[in-house]
Amino acid sequence: MNTTTTIDTDKYVHIGVDLAKKVFQVAYKDPETGKFINKQLKRNEFQSFIESPKGFKKHIYMEACGSSYFWSRKAIEFGHLATIIPATATRTFVLNNKSDINDAKAIWQLSFVPDVKTVRVRSEENQVLGVILKIREKLISERTKLSNWMRGQFYELGFIASLGTQKVEILLEEVKEKIKDKPWSDEFTVVCDIFTNLKESIDKNIKTIEDYIITISKTNEICKKLMTIPYIGPINAVALAYVMEDSKFYKNGRQFAAYAGFAPRHTGTGGEIKILGVKDQGNSILKRTLFQAGLSMFCHYKMALASLKTKGEQDLPIMEAKKKTLWFRRLSQEFSSRQASCAIANKMARTAWAVVDSKEGFDQKKSTLFIYSLLNELD
Repeated sequence: MNTTTTIDTDKYVHIGVDLAKKVFQVAYKDPETGKFINKQLKRNEFQSFIESPKGFKKHIYMEACGSSYFWSRKAIEFGHLATIIPATATRTFVLNNKSDINDAKAIWQLSFVPDVKTVRVRSEENQVLGVILKIREKLISERTKLSNWMRGQFYELGFIASLGTQKVEILLEEVKEKIKDKPWSDEFTVVCDIFTNLKESIDKNIKTIEDYIITISKTNEICKKLMTIPYIGPINAVALAYVMEDSKFYKNGRQFAAYAGFAPRHTGTGGEIKILGVKDQGNSILKRTLFQAGLSMFCHYKMALASLKTKGEQDLPIMEAKKKTLWFRRLSQEFSSRQASCAIANKMARTAWAVVDSKEGFDQKKSTLFIYSLLNELD
């Protein structure tokens, strides 16, 4: 018979820590003397403070910032507890002016507040998975910046290029032909060649990263289950696996979707609640990739429905007759494509959690979100 062990957190002394690169501020109440201590420790001293086998058990609280995952894992490794608190939560508890001493004391005070929101401690493997996704986003951003800069230089010389890296490349070749007779053609050709080399180098690196992401998606068990969901490819799957890490961290799909940043804000008073837009918080990489998948699904549905309606309402498939796609119809009639795509992305995140949490993969027959029986009519 399996037994679960519970940790008696009352035996752990709360430690508020203000992290930094070299100097750490530590605030706690000494369990022996009852004296409140708020002292500064250097990096090696703080590490010894955690690793020391002597002394009391510690429950270390820290703000979500650089190295908070590292120090949390280090504390857990040596038998302590670690909790990461959002930086915004400590602002209310900072009295007087902001300083390391006041910050550490605020974190210590916040550690006693019940039901305070916390940040999950990520594993090293999960962090590295995030680094791969982030470097891809960084390279794509740099390629866009380079393309926009080149568009600006063309504009200064009277040449107009549409948005998009490919449009800039096409215009670049045209400009080279048109400025052959100019006295400054050699100088500008050098700039064009540098732009081409930089762009090709970035494209090569992006291709290398995407090939590696595809390799990860084929070996990672969570990614395999996620890719059984329509419109979820390797990049979507890896992004979902990075943000989710384990479905057991969330009570349900709705909580995961809210954690990822798909839940809309709301405000209300007097018993009336007003739903606002989706906030900027959450994982930007996952939100962007799922939005693109949701937009693709929504456009595909509209084209399929328009094509089927030309044949007559009686020819709509069984799924349509059972009104399983009325949600899609309402989105297309009442909301813009951007709003509809956000709603679909939200539902895809919730479906992803359900698929990972279940022992089976995606079941198309049980899903009310995906409309493949409708789309297959086009074939």
